[in-house]
Amino acid sequence: MFFQVVLRKRLSPFAAYQFRIAAYNELGMGEYSDPSPQYNTKPDRPFKAPTNIRGGGGKTGDLTIVWDPLPEQEQNAPGVYYRVYYRRVGVEEERDYQQKTLRELGNIGLYVVKIHRKYYYTTYEVRESQELTRTFARTIMVFF
Repeated sequence: MFFQVVLRKRLSPFAAYQFRIAAYNELGMGEYSDPSPQYNTKPDRPFKAPTNIRGGGGKTGDLTIVWDPLPEQEQNAPGVYYRVYYRRVGVEEERDYQQKTLRELGNIGLYVVKIHRKYYYTTYEVRESQELTRTFARTIMVFF
């Protein structure tokens, strides 16, 4: 007799698992089996957005953007990186965000944009996303 059990949405992506089985009946539980061979789940996109996105600090002329990077167990694959989007608030509202892809920096939690002197003390809107296959974004107001 052969049974197959499928565990969907219960195992983390990009993780290694081993399994042990025990049989039960009305008298109780039997002994556990030897561990199975190791099985690896496939990588996937991150399921969560970075948190605690904020700005400020730094020196005059710096737009400092800070966030809590994804912990390793929430990255779901190697090579997670971020893309930061920013624009001035109240000026050229229809203008698209300027963006910077931080691929070479990896799973970091800070990026500094140098702002032109003309725009010192201006309010900026910031979106931040981690990159793999999907974009997550949050908008915050950054004053510097």
